[in-house]
Amino acid sequence: MASTKISALVNLAALTALDSANDYLVLGNATGTPINNKILASLFLTTLSSIGHDTPKYIISSVSNTNAVVQKGLKSANSKLTITDTTSGSDKNILLTIDETAIDLSNCINTTSPFLSTVNLASNVGATILPVANGGTGVATLTDGGVLLGSGTGAITATGVLTNGQLLIGDGTTDPAIATLTGGTNVTVVGGAGTITINAAFATASGTLDMANNNIKLGTGWLSDTASAGGLTVTAANKVYVGASASEISASSLNVDSGLTFVGGKAQTLEVADNASTATFTIKGSDTTGTNAAGGNVVLQAGAGNGTVVGGHLKLVGGAATTANYGGTIQMSTYDGTTETLAVQVDNAQDVHAVAGNLVVDTATKGLVFPRTTVTQGAGALTNGVTINATAGIIILSATGLAATTNAEFTVTNSTVVTGSIILLTLQDENTTDNVQLSATTHTIADGSFKISIVNPHSSGTSSTTASKIHYLVIN
Repeated sequence: MASTKISALVNLAALTALDSANDYLVLGNATGTPINNKILASLFLTTLSSIGHDTPKYIISSVSNTNAVVQKGLKSANSKLTITDTTSGSDKNILLTIDETAIDLSNCINTTSPFLSTVNLASNVGATILPVANGGTGVATLTDGGVLLGSGTGAITATGVLTNGQLLIGDGTTDPAIATLTGGTNVTVVGGAGTITINAAFATASGTLDMANNNIKLGTGWLSDTASAGGLTVTAANKVYVGASASEISASSLNVDSGLTFVGGKAQTLEVADNASTATFTIKGSDTTGTNAAGGNVVLQAGAGNGTVVGGHLKLVGGAATTANYGGTIQMSTYDGTTETLAVQVDNAQDVHAVAGNLVVDTATKGLVFPRTTVTQGAGALTNGVTINATAGIIILSATGLAATTNAEFTVTNSTVVTGSIILLTLQDENTTDNVQLSATTHTIADGSFKISIVNPHSSGTSSTTASKIHYLVIN
């Protein structure tokens, strides 16, 4: 190869002017080995090739006449656009993904866009009536002040203007109709301008009044059959009064004007409810406040019978007890001036005690009446003993004569007699001859028995054999 000065060489305007087939670069060797190597100059020109598909377009397609590649990345300004790359396959593409739900069309310029941020019904819809299916009414005009009525997919209609007190009332099948409310029993309805007033007079109840566990406040009113001030009322402190007027109301919880009558034909009880504490139940006549006026009487009276049956019995019963001889007594008291004094008591042994005062029989034709039992001594002797368990009785003596100046005695067994009993005897002597009159006395009075001695006090003469009688009365 001929030597050439470097100054004699021609400058190329660009690397692209090289003859890629014939322009070489000579290679030297630092060891002094003779130069015998060359290399095509075009090998030093690097080229970029597209790897993959033609679409999408790549950011860098080729580089020439430079040894530097300038790259710019892709970055999203907000969350509406996301940038990712694929790692599978041979494409190795960069993916741009738009989130349509994050786009606010009101921020977009829609002068020429096919979307609207608002709708101007005058300019966008025009003269065409918007149908019901698209959110319209289906009509061009509606009654001023009317109420709109739907009709499925057809046009909306309007009622006439409602007058005072009118409402739309439906029947469940057809369109509602304009009507007014009608009052019923105890109810009146008054229509006004924009108002409906419902008044409840409650003059007559047509059915059962159910308060559903709520209270009724009467105030100063009454419950009566004629709506007048009479019947039943509740006064201050919840005192109940039954009667014609409230002038006689007392401090008691219940005040009755002219009597309290229970339903007939049923046994009734008026009592104080059971309680662990003792309570006294008092029936009392009225105290008088008038000058020289008597106190009110209390009468407990049984009911009258009808026909051949007896009237009702008046029964006073002392309280029961769980232990014998502890039953309640019956007591009757009177006042000696201002002091209450017990007069008569029936104890739990059924004995009657005149506690204060005497037992006085005021009627001359009335007295003490005792049931009497009769026993017969029997034939044979006036000394035969008898048994008669009664406080009053008749002993029919043996029909045996008794000699003058002679006595005969016998024992009477009687469970009602106690030591200290007073025994009254009366001898009914049936002698009719010899003017003999017998007499009788008692002695040896003990628990359960006493003795009777019969004597003929005359100096001569025997009593007849007619049976005499002894009447006796035991007083304990």
